[in-house]
Amino acid sequence: MTGSTRYCGVVEWSEEDQCFIGSYPGIIGPCCHGDNEDDVYRQLRQIVDEWLEIEYEDQKRNAYGQNSHSGSYADRVKSHLTKYRRIQLGIEQDGTWRGKPYPHILPEQLRWLNLIETFRAEVRQSLKETGTRLDKYFHHLNSSQAACINLFWPLLHYAGPDLVVDSLGIGPDKVAYWEFEKVIDRHEKTNFDLFLELKSGAKIFIEFKYTEGKFGRATDNEQHRRKLRDTYAPKLRDFVNPEYLKKEKFFANYQLFRNLYYINPGRDDKVVFLFPRGNVKIAKNVDTVLESAIRNSSVRSMIEIRYLEDVVSDAFARLSKRDFCLRTHLHLYREKYVV
Repeated sequence: MTGSTRYCGVVEWSEEDQCFIGSYPGIIGPCCHGDNEDDVYRQLRQIVDEWLEIEYEDQKRNAYGQNSHSGSYADRVKSHLTKYRRIQLGIEQDGTWRGKPYPHILPEQLRWLNLIETFRAEVRQSLKETGTRLDKYFHHLNSSQAACINLFWPLLHYAGPDLVVDSLGIGPDKVAYWEFEKVIDRHEKTNFDLFLELKSGAKIFIEFKYTEGKFGRATDNEQHRRKLRDTYAPKLRDFVNPEYLKKEKFFANYQLFRNLYYINPGRDDKVVFLFPRGNVKIAKNVDTVLESAIRNSSVRSMIEIRYLEDVVSDAFARLSKRDFCLRTHLHLYREKYVV
């Protein structure tokens, strides 16, 4: 098997049955057999691919991510990830946050298990080689950073960055460069979950929120007041309602405006806010602020809201059946993250 498919199925010799048997642990048990290992592996790929197609259509019909279960979205996700930790990862020990155990958190020494198995080894090696800074909460199963990397790293590496741009609905330009946790201005210090630079020169800034109900606030102190006055206001006043450049409203939406600071109206830049459809709290927060804060319609068109379920489904649909491992990976991604 090639490096890109070695996690996608198991073909083993059975002494009892005197033949090769194919299975996909975690998805399909023993489902095909034969005397030739390669033939059995081809059978396995066909069976799993047909099963993925059925799952994909079922999820579309069920309006995936739009359930009406009681409790907050964050609570539903944490409950789901607790089961995932125990059943899929086989880990009984709770991780801790601020000295207290939580069932949706991995023990910190097992943080790499937050990467989905299909590409875990490659992603881990790549993150180390590129010096990508992991968030201190990366071992939380609901880590937005882990959710972002788990989705986009395999697609960027094996399907190509242009498929990512198309799945986000911001094509058709080609991608020249991409980077996770990109810090563009070392003085300003905002880091983007994913940054893409297109061949046209346009820049795509992607901010991924998973279970967070709002964007980060800032304390009203001298440091932040100075930064608002000297850094943000001179740039943002061209297209932001003056009311939102006053301390109270600006600091209440500090992280959101830090993202918008990087828009260059002279290019076809995009700021993309990506979050699950089920996370209605943050969706409402972003809609409300953008509706009342952005006074320039051309700049407003440069700010996109994308839903995680749609991006995953669109990427799955764009992959051919030859992209067997990526299609399998996206199925496992949906199983983990779409609640």
